[in-house]
Amino acid sequence: MWKGAWNPNWAGDLSRPFTLEGDRLSIGGAPGVDPATGEDVIYNMEFRKVADQP
Repeated sequence: MWKGAWNPNWAGDLSRPFTLEGDRLSIGGAPGVDPATGEDVIYNMEFRKVADQP
């Protein structure tokens, strides 16, 4: 467990949920506040494997 963070909301357990399905990896982000709208948000990242080029 981290003892400090630049964003106080991120101090503590930073485990992230993830799923791996076929060529797709999805990682859930930490809860936060969107600086533009002030809304509570959770951002997600998705990665896809690129097919090998001949």
